[in-house]
Order: sequence, then structure tokens, then C-alpha cells
Amino acid sequence: MLPASDFYTLGETWSQVFTLLPAIVIASITAELVSELIDTEVYHWWWKTREGYPQWTRVAVSNAVSLPIDSLVTIGASLQKT
Repeated sequence: MLPASDFYTLGETWSQVFTLLPAIVIASITAELVSELIDTEVYHWWWKTREGYPQWTRVAVSNAVSLPIDSLVTIGASLQKT
């Protein structure tokens, strides 16, 4: 919990906004784990099937797949926990 400054008059509102919600924390950790595993698999798949391509294409393709999955899993998991 992050305390509000003394001069801030809406201390209760501040506490509600900056309190760590366990559902969001769990959803974020779950999404990170899932998306990183997918990112690694896509990277290695691209590397083995497209040997002549430069490394930046591997990174770009794996990130293009894993980043949207990270967002979707975070949103889905946080909605189910609340």
C-alpha cells in the first residue's frame, strides 16, 4: 500500500487506486509466463525453419505473436479473478 502525502485530501481514494490487487498480480505473472514460453517457441521455430533470415526477424516475429497473447491473458485472467 502506497500512502498519500499529508497535503493530499483524498487519502482513501489514493489508497484504493494504488493498492495491489492480488488478482491483477496473479494475472500479470500468469500472462508473463505464458507469453514468454510462446515467445521462445516461436523464436526457435522461426530460427529452424528460416535459417537464412537475420536475427531481428526472429525477434520481431516472436514478439508479434507473444505480445498480444500477453495482453489477452492478462485481461482474461484478471477478469476471472475479480
